[in-house]
Amino acid sequence: CLSRGLGDVYKRQGINAEYGDVSTAFASIFIGQFHLPFYASRTLPNTFALILAFVAYGFWISGGKKLYWMIAALAFGSIVFRSELVVLAFPIIIQCLIEKKIKISKTISVGIAFSIASIALTVAVDSFFWRTWLWPEAQVLYYNTYL
Repeated sequence: CLSRGLGDVYKRQGINAEYGDVSTAFASIFIGQFHLPFYASRTLPNTFALILAFVAYGFWISGGKKLYWMIAALAFGSIVFRSELVVLAFPIIIQCLIEKKIKISKTISVGIAFSIASIALTVAVDSFFWRTWLWPEAQVLYYNTYL
């Protein structure tokens, strides 16, 4: 719950910096929804992915060099926790490329670098705890899309 709150704080800071003090109204809408407080109290991959999505939104709203950190956060979150974050990342990255806020070469290099590092980390940690070589999110994606 605390870590989700920290992700929300970063997102709110980005909103305040870009649009003024409207983040309280924005946070009120989010807090008023049932599923956020419900899932915030559980340690599920969705909850951890939500934290990274909030942080990525904060980077996106802040703009500038932080856009590459947004790509890194979304790459890490999609590799380690929920592959569906790619569906969130793709239109945001396309928009930033069209508006020439980021360069395609650096976008690809940041995405690949953080993806490789994320795969190495999740395989090492999860294989240790499960005592067999595995990449859990790849197995979930395979099971949900192929089987």
